[in-house]
This record gives sequence, C-alpha cells and structure tokens, in this order.
Amino acid sequence: MNGNAGFLFYNEFYDKYQNKDWKEIITKKKSSDIELFEKTQNHIKEINNKILKIKIIEEIEKKEKKKFLLFKTESIKLKTTYPGLVLGTGYHHETGVEGEFKIGFYFDYTTGLPVIPGSSVKGLIRSAFPGRGKLYKKERKEYIKEILKESTRKILDNYIIDDLEDDKKALQIIADLEDEIFEGIKDKNATKIKDKYLPLYKRDIFYDAFPIAVDKDGLFKDDFLAPHGDNPLKNPIPLKFLKVAPEVTFQFNFDLKDSEILIKDKKIFTKDIKRELFSAILLDFGIGAKTNVGYGKFDRFEFEKAENIKRKKQELEKKEKKLANMSEVDREIFTIKKDGSNENDVSRFYNKIDNFKGKDQKKAALFIKECFENKNKWKKPKKKQSERVKKIKRILEENM
Repeated sequence: MNGNAGFLFYNEFYDKYQNKDWKEIITKKKSSDIELFEKTQNHIKEINNKILKIKIIEEIEKKEKKKFLLFKTESIKLKTTYPGLVLGTGYHHETGVEGEFKIGFYFDYTTGLPVIPGSSVKGLIRSAFPGRGKLYKKERKEYIKEILKESTRKILDNYIIDDLEDDKKALQIIADLEDEIFEGIKDKNATKIKDKYLPLYKRDIFYDAFPIAVDKDGLFKDDFLAPHGDNPLKNPIPLKFLKVAPEVTFQFNFDLKDSEILIKDKKIFTKDIKRELFSAILLDFGIGAKTNVGYGKFDRFEFEKAENIKRKKQELEKKEKKLANMSEVDREIFTIKKDGSNENDVSRFYNKIDNFKGKDQKKAALFIKECFENKNKWKKPKKKQSERVKKIKRILEENM
C-alpha cells in the first residue's frame, strides 16, 4: 500500500475531528460521548496501519534517481540495521490520546518519504573532524588521519602520504581539508575574497539522503520507549513512536569535487577519496536521533559490497599488469614503497644493488638515498651505515 506518510502522520491524524472534540477527549481522558471516543480510537488505529503498510513509491524512486543521475552526483548506499532509524524527534506530535505516535518524525514535504536532510548529513560528517576548539581534538585528528591513509592506499594504488605521519603537518592538512569541504576556503591567509574562497561551482554539495529499497516488512515500524525518570523502580508507561524499519536502504547523495589542497605539489584528495571518507564516518557514527542506544546505524548495501569486491579485483589485475610491464628495479621500488619502506626491505634492496647496471643502478641508488634521508641516516651516519652511504654516493657520482 502506498501513500504520503507525512500527510497521514501530521494531517489525517487530527484533521477529521473538530478542536472541541479533541479537547473533550484529551481533558476527560475518555469522552462522555462513547461513540465519538470509539470512532477516534478506530481512526487513529486506521491511520497507524496505513503508515506502517507504506512501501517505497516506485514513481518517486525513479524520479529521484533520474534527478541525481542528471546532476552526476556521487552516492553512497547504506542499509539501516536493527533497531532502525529515528528522525525529527524534536517535532511535536502528541495530543495525549491513547494509541497515537507520541514523538514527532521528519518527512519530505512533497513525497512523504523519511528523508535525511543534506544539512544533517553535512553536520554529522563535520562533527568527526577536529574543528576549532572542540573536545577530543587529538582523537578526531587521529580518526580522520587513519581514514585518509587507508583511502589513499585503496584509491591511489597504495600511495602513502608521508606528511600524515608528522602530527603537526597532519593536523594542518586535516584542518585545511575541513575548511575546504565545509567552508569553501582554499587559502585562509589570502586577503581578497576571490583568492580566499572557492567559487560555488567548485565546492562540495551535500544533498538529501532518501530510501531506495525496503525488505518485505516495509518502510516503517512502530517502537516503544519506557521512560523511568529519576525512579529506577517506577512502572513506566510505554510511549509509542514511529521509526524507519531495519533493512531499509538509503542513498546518500553528494556533488563532490577533487580537492585543491597540494601535498608536495600534488593534488591527492580526489572526490573518490572524499566519498570513502564520508562513507566511513556515516558507518562509524550513524545519523539521526538516539544513536547512543543503537538507532541510526548502517551497514553497507550488498550492491556496494559487490562493487567494492569488483573494484578490488580490477585494482589487483591492474597492479599485476603494471608490475609485469616494469623493469626489475622499478618492481622492487614499487613493492618497497607499497609496504611502507621499512628498513629490512631497504637493506635487502641495498644488498642487491650490484646486480643492477647503468641507469637502473643509479635509479636504485637514488631511491635508497631517499630512504636513508627519511630515516635520518644520510648525514653523519654511524660506522657501518657510513660505508653504505659512501657506496651510494659513488654510484650517484656525488662528492664524498
């Protein structure tokens, strides 16, 4: 059964009867007009059942999909988990009549679907960043840093951002990324507005998230709160409220742009990396009301999981093809970089340097020099390391 849930919830619930009738029912708890009271109770049950039987409206789904395809948006599909999703609890929805939903809910005005506003999505994602003067600044920085490191490895073929290993540089990079995504700032030190801010068409846009698929149980479920107040031994009166059911797939929509931030003269944070970052935050934090007791949590949609598996397979095939076309020295350097340039791998590579000749040997020596410099083992090396440095300098024809 289809219908506009928002209209049913906020209009048809109450519009059938006059204010004087509601007043009599509410003030006397049970109206002296038994027939009116029973009709009211039956009416509320009827509206509740209509809402709980609503499925996704296919025409709306197709229209929304077409709209976001037209704008070429990036989307993330996530499925609600038990106990579900609660939105708009701050809206008023209660007369005191038995059987009604006691807490408000947020619906899209036109479609009546439970929609997560783009502003809420933006606010949730921003809350994960360190920000200015927020609590747990260090923990938030570490959280974003780890996601960025993982995302760049996955999207950019195991690329490693060395600057993220330096706490001071990492905090600056993350602060710049936060300013760019949420404020449109490209250079906070610039004096002219056109130099300080990105033009609107280059900024990231956060659209509403809407449901695109439900399981056989439908879009909505009812649930109950049992508030005890200050008395843990109190026998509570359950409060009925409406929620989005588990196993409902939401599509989060964005118009993302590649970041203008330069790290060692390279633009690293592509829109794909931003998408991975946003997806991780949504999965970890959840969204909506009552997330502290499990509501508003998501799992990856099966299609998304399948797409990730497919992408990883393609990445592996691409990597294998790339490795097959490399020279031996390039293959060694690529593998060492992928594994984080640890000292054992660099030492092993150094011991093989005599196997390379000409340009390949110089390329290997240059890479080993960079590794030594990064580990502070190039200038003023100790005795054993000194012999290695001298050998590399000879190959590179540098002054001893």
